[in-house]
Amino acid sequence: MDMTRIRDQMVEHHVTRRGIRDQNVTAAMRAVPREKFVAPGCEEFAYEDAPLSIGEGQTISQPFIVALMLEKAKLDAGDKVLEVGTGSGYASALISRIARQVYSIERHESLALQASERFEKLGYGNIDVRVGDGSKGWPQAAPFNAIIVSASAPQVPTALKEQLELGGRLIIPIGRGEEQQLKRITRIGATAFEEEDLGGVRFVPLIGEDAWTAAHPMYTAPAPSPPGAFASAQSLPRNAEEGGMGKMPKSPALPEGVLDHGEFQQWFWAVQRISWVAFCLSCVKRWWPRTAHIIDGVPTVLVTDGVYDEGALKGARLQKEDVMRAARSQEGIESVTEIKFAILEVSGNISIIKREKSG
Repeated sequence: MDMTRIRDQMVEHHVTRRGIRDQNVTAAMRAVPREKFVAPGCEEFAYEDAPLSIGEGQTISQPFIVALMLEKAKLDAGDKVLEVGTGSGYASALISRIARQVYSIERHESLALQASERFEKLGYGNIDVRVGDGSKGWPQAAPFNAIIVSASAPQVPTALKEQLELGGRLIIPIGRGEEQQLKRITRIGATAFEEEDLGGVRFVPLIGEDAWTAAHPMYTAPAPSPPGAFASAQSLPRNAEEGGMGKMPKSPALPEGVLDHGEFQQWFWAVQRISWVAFCLSCVKRWWPRTAHIIDGVPTVLVTDGVYDEGALKGARLQKEDVMRAARSQEGIESVTEIKFAILEVSGNISIIKREKSG
């Protein structure tokens, strides 16, 4: 499999066609082997525009959202950058191909160690990783020209703002569930900051003293058993008493005013189930090559949060009307904005997951 060619296609289909114009970002994405940052057996799915599980309840973000955050950070070759939430290390690796020095904080020691090993093998020597509370930043290495946070916080942590250089940019998702908004905070004075709204996103929560607590439902709820097919609304557990990801009660340990995250749980584990199916199919193909012709049509995400994936539609030789025909038939949907996910199944059918109405 020619990963270089597939990587170039990923950048073309999922990054530049969706408006990313920063050549430093696209060059970094063409250079960094994303397949080295996913779980063993998932390499061939590394360039799908979807998040993949990396363990510890965390994911490697979809390529487009990573590219968007890096572009909005306005990175330069001389920059010193802090990343909060190392995860697999993919974003830090991309930043290291653009900036002078990268400091990366990870809450989970196992993920930090794995990321450090990947950096060493790939020869990325300008990345420092440590285990710690990302909401507190890295004061010993401050100030930073840019700070990129790969998890959502209830509000912008004061420590991160204070560790910005004058003119420095902080990219961070703020909020809960579907209310998360990607923000850019620019330091314009000793105590003055400019805030910009960059649009809606969905991230796992940032756990820390100045963020969510470790009692966040994302971490206290048990994971579902590996499924035989990707999630549908009917296949998700009905309530928390049954031990699943249904509607979760508010945790008393959460900050005042935080709503339940049941919908976030349903979305997150739906993605995990899709990833699990992809992983299992990959293993079957490796062990029994004769099944490859049956398996090659793995589930493909055609719509995410009301936005078509033009590359996926083209690859599947489908039109937008094909998706809407399925949406009308299954859910009575008349607008793509009402679709949470549209997924092309192995069978060739298009399954629709409807967006929940807020409020």
